Amino acid sequence: MSSSARLITLSGITKDYVLGSVVVPALKGVDLAIDRGEFTVLMGPSGSGKSTLLNILGLLDRPTTGSYQLEEREVGDVDFDQLAEVRNRRVGFIFQSFNLVPVLDVLENIELPLLIGGVGVDRARVQKLAEDVGLGSVLHHRPDQLSGGQRQRVAIARALVTEPALVLADEPTANLDGATSEQILELMLRLNRERGTTFLFSTHDPRVERRARRVLHIDDGRVFAGKASAAAAPTTTAAAVP
Repeated sequence: MSSSARLITLSGITKDYVLGSVVVPALKGVDLAIDRGEFTVLMGPSGSGKSTLLNILGLLDRPTTGSYQLEEREVGDVDFDQLAEVRNRRVGFIFQSFNLVPVLDVLENIELPLLIGGVGVDRARVQKLAEDVGLGSVLHHRPDQLSGGQRQRVAIARALVTEPALVLADEPTANLDGATSEQILELMLRLNRERGTTFLFSTHDPRVERRARRVLHIDDGRVFAGKASAAAAPTTTAAAVP
């Protein structure tokens, strides 16, 4: 892994969708830099390009043009097999719908990315991670036996189990009540501080915005820098967005 502070560099990223004879531009020349250890929020209205940008950052889609460097490696144009390998090992995902496998218990759901990636499972390490996120009393429960907050904690642990460089969270508090949302945000802030994990959130939730150390706005396919939050000092010097 590179020792550089810079984790992500996007340069001139565009994404076009072709609908019949019509070309729809979703991203229009996005330039973005994110350093290791950031806790950043991406905010924007529906149709702004937010989901498209997250999909590209998460290596689920490719840009039409431009450069995407992850840990100083160009990943915008590598083949799909290489993308899958990098995605599995270096990127974690937290979804608003949790996306847990209903027939697997807590530990088995957390282990799933390791099994998919063909990595040996250290059950003691997985259990320690589950306990760190507050799941020690429900390790062998299945998703239908868990509360919404517990399910989201499973999703967080699953995202962290491969020790990724980047965790992308898509509306992580959307299906949670206010008190549970605050608990989940505190958990992710603690993991950011203690593990140095880089988090990038897509959200409409002002509670998430208030906790962010940097806020980015996206509108009409373009990204704009927001003001750094006074809620917490950044763990690294945040790179400016042109």
